Order: sequence, then structure tokens, then C-alpha cells
Amino acid sequence: MAEIRFAGSEDTDTLTKMRLEMLSELGPREDGFVPDAAFVRHTRDYFARGDGVTVLAEEGGVTVGCVTLCFVRVMPTPSHPTGLRGHLMNVYVRKPFRRRGTARRILETVIEEARRRGATEIILDATDMARPLYAELGFAGSDEYMQLEL
Repeated sequence: MAEIRFAGSEDTDTLTKMRLEMLSELGPREDGFVPDAAFVRHTRDYFARGDGVTVLAEEGGVTVGCVTLCFVRVMPTPSHPTGLRGHLMNVYVRKPFRRRGTARRILETVIEEARRRGATEIILDATDMARPLYAELGFAGSDEYMQLEL
């Protein structure tokens, strides 16, 4: 069974590698995006700053999975009185280690951390493969917002 722990700045290289591995596994994007040196640098900078929280799963000293929760503070609203919201990203478990409950455990850990910090909402972009797990954890679809990509 994987050991679960919070990542620190010393894990920046591992986290960057896992992010690139996950993006590679998703396959070519319709928009033709390919991670370049600037993307890798920005990714490393994000992990090094520690603006969010990342949970790692490790077996035998090897990182087998991860999840990052990015925090965003907005003006408080009646339904979100702290104004702290989370955006779940980089949910990834390497293929040989899937279907062992690792994704659930790292997600439960990061969700509990979000509660502890006072976040009132977590959003995510889900693949079809992951939707059933997210639903089991209480995530639901939303027609609540619109988005403008800049």
C-alpha cells in the first residue's frame, strides 16, 4: 500500500516530472500544445513557491501518484464566506499502480486539508475515466458559472 505524504519544495523536480508524465499520457491536444521550456519553468516555479498543496503517494521510495490543490482567494459571498476556494489539478496515478485505492486516498487527504484551511469549494476538470471516483467523493456537475478564456 502506498505511503501518503504532503510534498515540499524539495519535491519540485519530482512534481514537475509527474505533471509532464500526466500530460503526455493524455495524448496530443486538439490545440497542438506541447510543453516547452517556458511551460516547464513555470510549472517548476509553481511547485517551488508552494502556493497550493500537493499530496504524493509513494511505494518503495518511488512516487506513484500525486494531486495538487491550488487555492484561490476571492471576495467572500454568502455561500462561500471565507472566499477561499480550491482548484484540483494534476490528479495522477501511474498505470502500474492504479485500481489500488491510491487516487481515492490522495484525494481524501487533499480534500481534508482544504477543509482544514477553510476552503468552501473545490472545482476540477475531470476526465471521463475519473468521473465515477469524483462522484463517489461527493463532487457534482455545475451549471453555476460561465467562463471566458483569455
